Amino acid sequence: MHVIHSIALAAVLAIPTATLAQPSEPERVRPGTMLDTTFIRGGTDFLAILIDYEGDTMRIGTAVLETRIDSMSGARHVTYVQRLLVEDSPSANETDSMHLDWGTLLPISAHRRGHDPRDYVFESPGVRILSLRDSTTYEEVLHAPVFYVAIGPLLRALPLRAGYHAVLPVLPEDGGAGEMHVTVTREAHARALDGAACPSFVVEVQSEPVTGTFHLSTADRSVVRFDAEYTTLVRPAGCP
Repeated sequence: MHVIHSIALAAVLAIPTATLAQPSEPERVRPGTMLDTTFIRGGTDFLAILIDYEGDTMRIGTAVLETRIDSMSGARHVTYVQRLLVEDSPSANETDSMHLDWGTLLPISAHRRGHDPRDYVFESPGVRILSLRDSTTYEEVLHAPVFYVAIGPLLRALPLRAGYHAVLPVLPEDGGAGEMHVTVTREAHARALDGAACPSFVVEVQSEPVTGTFHLSTADRSVVRFDAEYTTLVRPAGCP
């Protein structure tokens, strides 16, 4: 979702229903351990992309978040696809797709299409990264398994509650080693675009390339709203 940082921000109201919780000591989520995939189910969510342009809120496109449960070489895995479709600007459209192990959510492969197209193939203890823009391939040696920044599945697999704080080792866009910090500040009602108030966890995420505030439905952990530096993604209508 790195394109989010290149589009401008529009706010959607959230109504607090609980006081701010003090974050607990961070849980260090170890890649390769079994995660709770109860909330990871097949389906597609659509979010409006909003920007604030010269004081006016504009809807400029749609984010499509698709989750599929598939099999690969006889093993169950998760396919997660993020599409950002910007109206009247096809050059700004981007798609990230990733294939993850079902139980651990460790990455198998990832594919980015758009401004800087790349393919990632994870082969323990490393990853091969192919740049489709200049047809170069390089290998990154990793000293331990890492997660790919697959925000949707990863957040759904964490034991979210007010005050929860986790740190996950992740692979940044250009390789190397990085961390994703996840903090649940409180529960709140986040408003869909039609005004529906949806009970949600307010989750602060800091990582490369995704930094922002997620409002995840307490019912199914789907995204009701996401605020980045210059962009808001929000559910068009109703609650999950």
